Amino acid sequence: MAGEDEKTIRIQRFLAMCGVASRRQAEELIKQQRVEINDRVARIGDMVDPKKDVVRVDGEKVRRPKHFSYLAWFKPQKTLCSRLDDRGRTTIYAVLPQKFTSLNSVGRLDYNSEGLLLLTDDGELKHRLEDPKNRIERVYHAKVQGMVPEKLWKKLEKGVKTKDGEVLKASKIKVLRLTKKNMWFVVTLLEGKYREVRRLFEAIGYNVLKLRRVKFGPISLGKMKVGEFR
Repeated sequence: MAGEDEKTIRIQRFLAMCGVASRRQAEELIKQQRVEINDRVARIGDMVDPKKDVVRVDGEKVRRPKHFSYLAWFKPQKTLCSRLDDRGRTTIYAVLPQKFTSLNSVGRLDYNSEGLLLLTDDGELKHRLEDPKNRIERVYHAKVQGMVPEKLWKKLEKGVKTKDGEVLKASKIKVLRLTKKNMWFVVTLLEGKYREVRRLFEAIGYNVLKLRRVKFGPISLGKMKVGEFR
């Protein structure tokens, strides 16, 4: 397979750069024979010259945006990071202003979580931010039910095994504040695994009552209120 040069890139990367799909999703589109390059069905690993070649997905020409859009949004609770939900739950695209509905979320926050969510049509940046190899910090404030002994919550930095056998580990953890019945923690992760903060505390026998992401890489929630964006 020929490698990329200054003019050509792999079709999966091109589709990601154009915001059509992630690289993994692009591979699925190609396997389903929904992608064409110059009227020929594409194969995984095919090379594309963005300036000359015509790429279509489901018959629609793919155009690389001249200008990308970037959004930092305070996602509310009870919203799903998906375009559709077969259970009828509210999605983020039902809440976002119409002008932002073409943007894709960078990673996800689960349905019951709130806080900083980044959205963009810059597929290449989205891929870099999501790739765990890049070890980009995600910082959360977690309200945990009950009083967690220090010897237990410190285990989360060393690694704990979940009930399904997966080992999870926080990059950093510290106590934010105490209330009469609960504790707030600052938890820093280096990748975005499914429900990772919640599963970390479940592994030591505690429930997360509220979860808010306050930082993703260099971008902070700051003084934004629920539903606000910049």
